[in-house]
Amino acid sequence: MTTLDEKHSYNLFPSIDNISTPTKMDEATLESFWEVFIVHYELEIHKFSYELIKTMVRYNPDGALKNMKILFRALGQARLNYLAEEKSMEIDEAFIDDKKFALVATEQLWETMYSIYGLSVSEYQEAKAILKLIKHEQVPKNILLAGFNSFEKLVTELFYAVKKQQSIERIFNSNFASQEVKELQIKNTKEIKQNPNQNESFQDHILSLQLEESQLSTKNEVLEESAATTLIEERSAELINIMSGNLTPETIVNSVPENQPIKFGSMFLQKIKGLQKSSNETVVNANELGDFQSYMHIERKIERDTVEMLKEMQSASSPQLLLLLGSVGDGKSHLLAYLKSTKPELFENVYIHNDATESHSRTRPAEETLERILAPFEDGQEPKQHIVIAINYGKLHNFYLMQEEKEKFQCFRSYIDSLNIFKNVKDSKANLTFENFHTVDFSKEKYYSINEKGVYSVFFTSILEKIAAQNESNEIYKAWLLDKENNKWTIAHENYAFVMNEQIRKRIVEKLIHVIIRNKLIVSTREFYNLIVDLIVPPEILLSPQSTAFSLNNSLPNLLFNHPERSAILLGFNELDPVLIKNSLNDELIASIFMHPNLEIYLKDAFQIQDQIPFDSHWKNAIAINEHLEVAGFVIRLKELLNEEDANTDFSHFIRYLYAFFKGDGDVIEEVFTILEKVVFQWKGSPKESYAYLTNNLKKEFRMAIPMDLDRTLDQEVFGSVEDGDIHAANHYITIGFNDINFELDLKLFEILRHVSNGRRPNLYEAGQAIQFEDFYNKIVKYFEDKEKKLLLVHVQTNSYYEISKPRFSKAKFDVKRV
Repeated sequence: MTTLDEKHSYNLFPSIDNISTPTKMDEATLESFWEVFIVHYELEIHKFSYELIKTMVRYNPDGALKNMKILFRALGQARLNYLAEEKSMEIDEAFIDDKKFALVATEQLWETMYSIYGLSVSEYQEAKAILKLIKHEQVPKNILLAGFNSFEKLVTELFYAVKKQQSIERIFNSNFASQEVKELQIKNTKEIKQNPNQNESFQDHILSLQLEESQLSTKNEVLEESAATTLIEERSAELINIMSGNLTPETIVNSVPENQPIKFGSMFLQKIKGLQKSSNETVVNANELGDFQSYMHIERKIERDTVEMLKEMQSASSPQLLLLLGSVGDGKSHLLAYLKSTKPELFENVYIHNDATESHSRTRPAEETLERILAPFEDGQEPKQHIVIAINYGKLHNFYLMQEEKEKFQCFRSYIDSLNIFKNVKDSKANLTFENFHTVDFSKEKYYSINEKGVYSVFFTSILEKIAAQNESNEIYKAWLLDKENNKWTIAHENYAFVMNEQIRKRIVEKLIHVIIRNKLIVSTREFYNLIVDLIVPPEILLSPQSTAFSLNNSLPNLLFNHPERSAILLGFNELDPVLIKNSLNDELIASIFMHPNLEIYLKDAFQIQDQIPFDSHWKNAIAINEHLEVAGFVIRLKELLNEEDANTDFSHFIRYLYAFFKGDGDVIEEVFTILEKVVFQWKGSPKESYAYLTNNLKKEFRMAIPMDLDRTLDQEVFGSVEDGDIHAANHYITIGFNDINFELDLKLFEILRHVSNGRRPNLYEAGQAIQFEDFYNKIVKYFEDKEKKLLLVHVQTNSYYEISKPRFSKAKFDVKRV
């Protein structure tokens, strides 16, 4: 539709038909569009994933502000393209030519859009708010949050502009397709006259397509427009394939499974992408459970707890309220749908409100809907039926604050206070009893366990097993087989075959638990599904489904460790990239890849495998074009997945200590104390045994040290609290210390302290990361300063020692003597 020449062509997005248009923008849609946006403008190298930017806004405002400056400029360029396209206006060369555009101020870009290209007043106001923000190097966190909200609104406006323009193009293309239908019908009529018995089903197929098209053409209004034009586009493509002789009606019917829509792409990719957070397959209605969700169901402890609670409700003498409380995507709706279909007797006289984030009205917030549903349980009311509500922490908190302002739902608010989940807890209510209110808290269920051998997860492992299961019940596997039979093969198909290996699944789960413990992540069911897609389907295929994406970079080992821009979870995997580990084994592998005369034999020996090395053709092709470094990275990552966890890693040691802490194994915990004692005296240095320096300033002529007599202590309530079985619900840290001054030793801190205990002084970055230990160290120093009467003064150049003490009877403030 664009009439400009190539020099002034618009830089429009590729098709985003796979992203459905919501009535109201939701986070999943925004995140999906964001991924297209950053890839299209080549911003993925900056690690600008939506989830990462949101995290930075909260925890690293300065870094987020720098990134927003780059993102906001790209957003303006994209919005200008669609404004110009919409109004059929040419774009000034200053905004197209890269060199000239680099000289254009971001403020000038948005001013031009408003004054010349008709940017709406509301968008311009949001843009001005951000422009004011990015002029500063530092801003308060609350102001940055407001600015990011404005940025999200502008991204939303761009999304709808893209959808609107692509809908127009589809309508234009459908008119062309209609003309093709007529020409095809004329051609087929001539053939039928020559041979009346030939291909009657073909004529019926054409007529049915015409009927569908004519019905759709009357429905292209507002909300129905996008769906209608999409179907026209698919049918047009179908006709073109028939005309070209590539397909016949018979092959169309016979080439797809029963009850599946007719599509000409990969059935496997359609199925596996159904696991994405943005897919309808992952969003479950509590009143209905599809076949795929039913197949994927895995029993958890939280299910047993919910069933027991529902049984108690059914036996209660008065109506009860049950809150299924948790975070987005943790399986609350899925569990309700599953229980309703398998145990309907538990839901007699029960009203289910599936998603408390939803509103019954477009013009009213979800909190008002929740208020109407909970009205029977308001103070002084008499409910007539049980109510079950699946609700997230944020929405419950918003509802709480709204009712606190209205001074309503006093009893219910007191119950929320008693749960100790918000900051405004009032301890006086913690011991109150509430007979009619109950909660099942999904956040308290850990998806991993620890035993004496290491870590494992029945839940994550079971999900992977179901997805990779080679049986007729698995729709994903059936689709993969169908593609294989029809020679529809991509790197995603090879990655899926790689996941069929039990050892690979085991190592993926172990590495995920490593990331969860190290970064204190909460990985919901939906996020784990999304991770599986990220490990199987590379971005190249997500953006262009017709691509095979055959390259070593798109193999699963590289997708696992080398794509931190795709999600916060993969950022955690990237920090564990074995390529970053410097050791003799990795050095030998790299040297052999460059030098060994028969690399395949060497790798088979190194990996101790008899079969073909995974992704065989891709690493051989990479060798053929001299991409030895890329092959080296792939081989090191592959080795990490094929081999068991090294027992001498920081992670292995920490898990062993964490297990001993909860089991009460004092002999093992003694090893931790030994490490910590070394660290205390090495943290800022030690002039002699049992003395530690107070500061780390090496520029001063004298340094002060203090004697420390360390007495080992730890949290006695948690130590030995798990007597039988494995550890299923534990904190990610060991509460430990000296002289009744404890700190929380987590994995990241342990990594730093273990290296310090081995003789390495902490650098400024490590000291910054170990702020908790620094605080602990200062408390220990203060403790001994108050207790000890003698200090040691050390002359830095001569290493001479002077003892400073407080005299008991002399008028002098200090006594100083050389020792």
